[in-house]
This record gives sequence, C-alpha cells and structure tokens, in this order.
Amino acid sequence: YPPPPPSEFLVGMVSLPALSVGQCVTTPVSGNSPPSDPTSPRFLGARVDMSNQVVELREDNNTRVTSRLILGNGPDLVVRSVTAPTGLTQGSSFTAQVKVCNDGNMPMYGSVPLDLLLSTETSLYTPGQGQPPYTQLQMPVAGVMVSSLAVGQCTTLPVQGSVIRPPAAQPGQPLYLGALVDAPNALLELREDNNALTMATPISQVP
Repeated sequence: YPPPPPSEFLVGMVSLPALSVGQCVTTPVSGNSPPSDPTSPRFLGARVDMSNQVVELREDNNTRVTSRLILGNGPDLVVRSVTAPTGLTQGSSFTAQVKVCNDGNMPMYGSVPLDLLLSTETSLYTPGQGQPPYTQLQMPVAGVMVSSLAVGQCTTLPVQGSVIRPPAAQPGQPLYLGALVDAPNALLELREDNNALTMATPISQVP
C-alpha cells in the first residue's frame, strides 16, 4: 500500500470480502489513535481500495470523513452565548451577558481572562499564544476573569463595557460585539478553536 500523505495517520486496516451487486458489509476496525494536539484538529476517515487495485465505475467516492474527534484529556472552554443591547451610540456604556461552559472531560482550575471586543467583522480574530487580542479592526472594550469550572459546568457573567470604535473602522460600518475566553492561550485545552463567539446583530454603527 502507498504511504498516507503527511496530513494523515493510519490507525487501522482490514481486508474486505467479495461483494455482489448492491451488497454492503459492516466491519469493525481497531487501531491506535495518533498523538493529541489541541492546535491541530483530528478527523476520523475511512478509505477503501487505497491502492486502486479494483477497476471501478467511479474512483472519487472511496473516502468518507466523520466529524471532528476529541482526543486526550483536559478542559475545553466554549463561549456559548453573548447578549447585549443594540442601537448603541459611540461612547455609551452597556452591560453584556456572556455564557462560558467547560465542554471538556476535566475541570478547569484557577481563572482565565474573558475579553469583550468590538469588531467591524462578524467573527473575531483569535490571537496566537502571547499575542494581544486586538487589531486595527477589533478593539477590546471590557474584560473579566472566569473562575474554575467543573466538567459540563457553565457560568453567565455580566461584563460592563463602552462602545469604542476600532482604529480602522470606517463611517457607516456596523460594529459587532464578541467575547473571547483565554485569549493568551494560557490554559491547555482539548480544543483551541472554539474560544470566541460574536453576536449576529451589530450593537452599534460607526458615526
């Protein structure tokens, strides 16, 4: 068999019996999972006739990939919801409600920062480790700390902020409110790509 590409990791293999027209077979496959890496998503897939030994009517439907796998142990902080008043003017104060949950399989101990940001874009920029969570299009407007969360536990925090336009925002642009938990990536999580959420409706507009 040809070796898999660098983006793939072979975890198991079985041989299939002969199949008649319209026949299906379900077979168990066992193997070892690849090393876990919260910064690199893992998806489980299956490929039949990898070496193309069988001449088929189609060769482009021999692979199927499932949803993302969660490997390893650890907490996983997720911003579940962000709510705030809309129609706010520049400089006005507001209180947002942010719900954060631990979807991991281990408790989160200590505390991590929760940043509230205004952006001209509908999704937040998520910084790398040690980088600030702001850009020319994204401005932090408030912040609180999230305390320890047990497995499956959620907490809803009131966060007070003010409408501040990002430096590169243009007149007439809508401003979207988002929340980002653990922006410094100080907490090792099962997933690092689900720490942010933005309201679907803008809360203000650049004058």
